[in-house]
Amino acid sequence: MRHSIARIIAYACGLLACANAFALTLTVAIEPLAEGANQAFVYDYLPLARYLSASIGQPVSATLSRELAREIVATRSGSHDIIVGPAHVVGSAVRYGYVPVAGLPGDVTVAFVTRPQSGIKTLENLRGKKLGMPSIESLASFVALGEMNTRKMMAKDAGVTISNYRTHEIALHALEQGFVDAVAIDGEAAKAAVKTSGIIVFFESPPIRRFGVAVNSHLPLDVQARIRDALLSPKAAAGLRAEGSALGGFKPLAVEEFAYVSKLTYLTPTFLPGATVVGADKVDELIRSGVPCYDVRTDAEYKAHHIAGAKFLPYAEHSKKEVGFDRGADKFDLLETVKDKNAPIIFSCNGEECWKSYKASTWAIANGYKNVFWFRGGFPEWRSRRFALE
Repeated sequence: MRHSIARIIAYACGLLACANAFALTLTVAIEPLAEGANQAFVYDYLPLARYLSASIGQPVSATLSRELAREIVATRSGSHDIIVGPAHVVGSAVRYGYVPVAGLPGDVTVAFVTRPQSGIKTLENLRGKKLGMPSIESLASFVALGEMNTRKMMAKDAGVTISNYRTHEIALHALEQGFVDAVAIDGEAAKAAVKTSGIIVFFESPPIRRFGVAVNSHLPLDVQARIRDALLSPKAAAGLRAEGSALGGFKPLAVEEFAYVSKLTYLTPTFLPGATVVGADKVDELIRSGVPCYDVRTDAEYKAHHIAGAKFLPYAEHSKKEVGFDRGADKFDLLETVKDKNAPIIFSCNGEECWKSYKASTWAIANGYKNVFWFRGGFPEWRSRRFALE
């Protein structure tokens, strides 16, 4: 009997050891087309993964991503164990349950600049103007669109024409050549241009932490603590150098540091004429009664986790994230999937910041569907309420 108990205890301990030895994923999100991104990843972040592996006693595998919008979406469904990136990526992670643990020193700002003769002095003066900015996935574009959105200036009736360029420098060149009336770019680049080109800064964001690290709150608490301690340890800089990384000087990172970028999220409207906006409880009730719930996210997101019983019907989004979006730019196969336009249907995606379910619902209403339910809270709300997942 004692031998049987010993075997059971040994087996249980073995399971615990295996559970604690699973490889953690560390995703490094770098602004698209950032110069030297590959080199920075190889020389700084792969050694960071090795340092964390050695420090916490658990394998850590690192991947590089320039698709910041994809990583923001991934944080909403909790797909990463550790996310490293600029404030809008890490801020989204924190908003959806990740825990900020450390940040690299240094702040950045985003500045709106124009030529003196433009007459533009405030963001409100951009109505009817042409605005340039770098890649749509950059922090500068995130802040610019967020600031515009808080002023209700992104709808078509505001008359603001947006042009995106490969880099901050190209956007600035477009301003100097008169192709746009103003640009939103990195604050340091803007200040340098003020000295050399005679342009003026008419709006600048508050300081934003340059780069942060957040961990998934679903990781065991002891693992979260070991990651935090490894990054904030006085010995971290030496340990990173030993692994070949130039990173060092990590500082504590607090939730409050993301207050500014969090208020700039492009939230969907809270209502939609012609549709019924519902929460997780109602969606659960509807699904149990036989109403189909369509998950309009990507195939990878659906396969990772989805609402139990939800059907996959992707909304191929190419239009802007705004009320009055161009439906003709998107692709949605609802007409081929649901023939009865009087039948109730539910659309869900990645929460109130995800526009796909809003657009799917709008598309359905425009095509004559009479009984549309929009689950605005989507997958994050469903998961937070601990309803069944598949």
